[in-house]
Amino acid sequence: MTRQNYIEKVAIVGAGGTLGKYLVASLLATGKHTVTAITRHDSTNVPIAGVAIAKVDYTKQETLIEALKGHDALIITMSVTAPPETQTQIIDAAATAGIPWIMPNEWSSDQDQTEFQRDTFGARYGKVRDYIDAKGCFNRLILTCNF
Repeated sequence: MTRQNYIEKVAIVGAGGTLGKYLVASLLATGKHTVTAITRHDSTNVPIAGVAIAKVDYTKQETLIEALKGHDALIITMSVTAPPETQTQIIDAAATAGIPWIMPNEWSSDQDQTEFQRDTFGARYGKVRDYIDAKGCFNRLILTCNF
């Protein structure tokens, strides 16, 4: 099987949210990506044109795994108010589904600046990075936008 040397199939959690909608638009604009929005089974978000929808129950791992199979990358852009365990459940499902690239829900300051990492979310994000790295099956991307 011949593969491109770029990420093609992208799954995104929070595709219709404050940040996710811009990432989806940018991915689609390249013409090189297919995007799947991973959404709650009871979500009322309006589907985005050109985006496949996979409705899941975040408490049922098998629904996440099935929705994530076949993707090259996972981007997580859920609200920072979402329960922290939701992200680890998604990460576990991505590992089982064999997704090689992951961009976790970390939209903050430079992770190498320890003073910034003491803020409200810094420690939480550090734990997620460590959790991903401990899985040993992902290439991890972090978008640092300093807000």
